Amino acid sequence: MTVIFVSLQISSARQNSRTLVSLRGLTRIQAFESRFPHVRNPGKYNVIMNGLAKPQSNILALKEIPPMSTLEAWKKELCERKPLPNSNSVCFVESPFGRFYENGIDGTLQILNLLDTKRAVEKELDWFSTTCPRPHSVASHPSAESIQKFKSMLYGKPLDKLITGLQMSPDEIAKLCCDRWISTDQV
Repeated sequence: MTVIFVSLQISSARQNSRTLVSLRGLTRIQAFESRFPHVRNPGKYNVIMNGLAKPQSNILALKEIPPMSTLEAWKKELCERKPLPNSNSVCFVESPFGRFYENGIDGTLQILNLLDTKRAVEKELDWFSTTCPRPHSVASHPSAESIQKFKSMLYGKPLDKLITGLQMSPDEIAKLCCDRWISTDQV
C-alpha cells in the first residue's frame, strides 16, 4: 500500500508547488516541491554586539538569503565575538535580508542544503523517467517492485532519518546511487 501511495506522490510531484513551512521532517520529494528564497549576496552587513536582544527574522519567510560562503563567514564572526556566558550581551548579524542570530544562520544553511537536495531530486526524477536498454553483460535487472520500494525509501522517508539496516539517510543513499558509487544490488 505504501509503495502505491509514494508512487502516486512522486508522479504527481510538482516543483515549487508548496510553501516551505518547516525544516523538520521533510522528505526529499517535499524538498523538491518547496519554493525556496533566491540566493544572493547581501553586500553590506554588520555584526552587532549589545545588551539589547532584537527579534530574529523569520528565515522561512525570507525572499532572499545569502550564499553559503557568506553564512559561514557570519557564523565564524559571531563565534569569534561571542559574549561571555554571564554577560547580558547578545551578538547578531544585521543585513539587508534581515537579522540573524547563530541559530538563524544554522537554519538558513539548512535551507541551502535543502535547495541542493531539490536540485538533486529534479535530476533523479528525470533519470528515473528515462528508459535505457539493458546491456547484454547485465544478467539481472531489479524488478519494478524493487524499484518502487527504492523510490519509496528515497522520497517517502524524512531525508535526515537513518534507514534501518542501511545506517544511512535517504539523502546519503541518493547521493551514493545517483553518483554511481553503488549499483542496483542495493535496490
